[in-house]
Amino acid sequence: MTAAAGWEWPIARLEEIHDGDTIRLRIDNGFGSRAVEWIRLQDVWAPELNQDGGEQAKADVAAWFAEQAPDGLVKVTTFRTSAPLEIRFRQTFTRYVGIVTAMNGAELNSYLIDKGYVTRGG
Repeated sequence: MTAAAGWEWPIARLEEIHDGDTIRLRIDNGFGSRAVEWIRLQDVWAPELNQDGGEQAKADVAAWFAEQAPDGLVKVTTFRTSAPLEIRFRQTFTRYVGIVTAMNGAELNSYLIDKGYVTRGG
């Protein structure tokens, strides 16, 4: 992943959309430091895939990327928490909550909040 002039680190590329509030990013922190992490979108509460609206929430994330970051490149600001979280049947005692922003300044979190994904539990 190569940054264009003027971009700030960390820069990330979309790897996978899990659902309407969790994505996997390949993160370049600069200076050769890289990671691939699941990011739970801060303040976004989308239904689970098996709940009503879950597939639509995932499609909304995909639509945002198609429009705002078609190359998959974004900036990510993360906050590490100590809350237990299970993703993909793997138990971990830390997780990363984040804000994802396209290079043009459009924010994924705000887009999803504006669409109404703000109620915990779907």
